[in-house]
Amino acid sequence: MKVYLSNKKPENSEHVHVSNIVSLDNIVNDSEATEIILDNFLCQFSINELGPVLEKILSKLRLNSTLTIKDKDIDIVCMKHTRGDWGLREVNSNLFGSGVVKSFLNVETIQSNLPSRFQVERSSLDQQSGDFLIIARRSK
Repeated sequence: MKVYLSNKKPENSEHVHVSNIVSLDNIVNDSEATEIILDNFLCQFSINELGPVLEKILSKLRLNSTLTIKDKDIDIVCMKHTRGDWGLREVNSNLFGSGVVKSFLNVETIQSNLPSRFQVERSSLDQQSGDFLIIARRSK
């Protein structure tokens, strides 16, 4: 099973859309998912909730499955504002355009919260959009 966690609908119809963490348990069993995509999903939780929420999501992944995380990187957003690339309107649109936001994240925070059983295969920052992307694989 391929799962897409986001407020937005998935572009790919192969993925089962889950819009909130509460319904995740009802839709996906532990170790059932072969792929999970988090698209601007983790920012809906406070920094204190991040660890437990990630553990819940990661428990749904099978061995050798893939986790993809895409979210806004606050460091890039602030840099773009400080350099004058984005005015206040663009900053607000980029940070709050995807719905409820309880925290601002960066790629380092997410990587440090991934358990050792996950190996990061790719990590990148998009300077234009302010997004980060992490692709990790469950190895244990």
